[in-house]
Amino acid sequence: MAGRKQPRALVKGSVLRWARESLNLTIEAAAKRLKLGPDVLRAWEAEQQAPSVPQLRKLADAYKRPLIVFYLPEPPKGFDAMRDFRRAVPEQARRPSPQLALEIRRMHELRDAAQDLAASIGEPIPRWEVGATLGSDPAAAARTARDRLGIPVEQQRKWRDSYKALRAWRDALEAAGTLVFQLRGIESDEARGFSIAAEVLPAIAINGKDAPNGRIFTLMHELGHLVLHADGRCGDILDDEGSDERGRIEAFCNAFAAELLLPRQALLEHSVLREHGRSPRWSLAELETLARDFSVSEEVVVRRLLELGRASEAFYREQRARLAGRQRKTQTGGGDPYRSQVARLGRTFIRLVFSGLSERQLSSVDAATLLGVKVSNFAKLQDEAFDGMATA
Repeated sequence: MAGRKQPRALVKGSVLRWARESLNLTIEAAAKRLKLGPDVLRAWEAEQQAPSVPQLRKLADAYKRPLIVFYLPEPPKGFDAMRDFRRAVPEQARRPSPQLALEIRRMHELRDAAQDLAASIGEPIPRWEVGATLGSDPAAAARTARDRLGIPVEQQRKWRDSYKALRAWRDALEAAGTLVFQLRGIESDEARGFSIAAEVLPAIAINGKDAPNGRIFTLMHELGHLVLHADGRCGDILDDEGSDERGRIEAFCNAFAAELLLPRQALLEHSVLREHGRSPRWSLAELETLARDFSVSEEVVVRRLLELGRASEAFYREQRARLAGRQRKTQTGGGDPYRSQVARLGRTFIRLVFSGLSERQLSSVDAATLLGVKVSNFAKLQDEAFDGMATA
């Protein structure tokens, strides 16, 4: 039987091209993964040739798609993965990595699975009913959102720990009906987060490599997008504002997040401001105290002082330059794998999966796939999700 030709796969070139581009792979990068010449892949996508069935299996594995997808008559219509993410440094215009494209796609898939599970088991999901338009006052929207989250400033100022603050804000968002996921394996200078606007179970994804205070601001910035009923497509908290519609959205979300995390009245009444006097310059100790008391970054504090007319433009620029040199990242690897998985998926998603399993809407294998753990380790994940505290 030596030399027998492999059967050709009857697939559309447009579907092959869609699968490659959805992972943001160039022809050359994809061909390298498949150990093929780029011209071979071009011929497949042009339907001048066709891959063999074994080659199609390798291609499905490289593109992280089920084999059956490649037999569709045309590319499926869905979200543009490369549109909906927030970068730390937007001026670094570079092609997003395949890993980022895969993470965004995965977060959309998890959100869709959660929505389907909630519907199948009849789970009542709270609806996020705080809405606004670009003509709304972002500060007023932020005050309404804080009331909806049920966290008064007095409670916030008792945390004094950025990880505790991150857990509290995240738990409050999930209790209000918002899924919160965590990106994995993405550098924070490529993407800090994104959001998925929806009437039921909207979702926010934050970057696990970002510092906790950075993740907190991303949470609230993306919440601003949900309030506007617009998917998140955000840049740096200070540098992505402009006069076009996108810039106006970013300006609204920045102002919304700043007021929610660092309310104007609470800041003006803080002892540091009352005792400071009228100087437009602030000591590092003052900035650190304000950042610690409200569990926000010093960058947010400096921007708020500028907005309130309590800091000069020169001081603001000086501090931005100083803070830009700081390490944005936090170490998340090497910890407890179940704690990391709770941080990645969130308690709401995990609870829905286990509920679907107990209601026989999911098989053990499907639940294990969604949760990313073996069936034999379900109990450990449950203990961490509902008895422990995820800090990764």
